[in-house]
Parts: sequence; C-alpha cells; structure tokens
Amino acid sequence: MEDGLLGYPQFFEEGFVTRDLRARPEDLCVVEIEGQSMEPLLRSGDTVLVDMRKKNVAMEGIFVVFDGDGVVCKWVEMVRGLDAPTLRIKSENNRFPPYDVEAERCQILGRVVWFSRRL
Repeated sequence: MEDGLLGYPQFFEEGFVTRDLRARPEDLCVVEIEGQSMEPLLRSGDTVLVDMRKKNVAMEGIFVVFDGDGVVCKWVEMVRGLDAPTLRIKSENNRFPPYDVEAERCQILGRVVWFSRRL
C-alpha cells in the first residue's frame, strides 16, 4: 500500500479504518444513498460506510437491509412481544411510514458506521 491508503480508488486512510472503525477493509462496503426516505439525516447521493460484521439489531441503529422487496438503508429495530421475530423498518423522513417485516424475510447486510456528503 502506498501512502497508507487502502484500495482503488483511494478513499480511506488505513488508520481511520483500523483504529477509528476497528475494522479491516474486507469488513466494510461503500453504499450510495438513493431517495428521500432518510432525509434530513442522510440525503440522496450521500455515501455511507457499512460494517458488514455488525448485523445485531438488538440495539436500534441504521442498517443496510434487504427487506424482502429491495435493499434499503433505514432505522431497524426488533419488535418485542410478537410470536414471530419481527423487524420494524423506519425512515428518518416522516413522509415514509414505518413497516414491520418478519425477520426471516430480511437479510441484515450491516450497520452504517460513517457517512459523507458533497457540499
């Protein structure tokens, strides 16, 4: 590696990945946000870094998840008290109502750990 940067194109310094995120490059993937459902927190065109090791939704967080229909970046939390394990998928933008999905229909791809935005 040249200049302590990982991969091509060279977006992230090695120290940021290993020290700050406590990850290895192969643990992470970059996803571009599309749509308005996570505004104002995440906007269309923002870039998020997803830690694919972090799939435990016991603590609410922003995850990239296949919800049975498509891949989305949303707030995800467990719904307690139901017979079947169920996830509540929520948007930041209140124009998009939350919805519940049986956990077996979902695939958690990872937790969002960082984002960037163009000015």
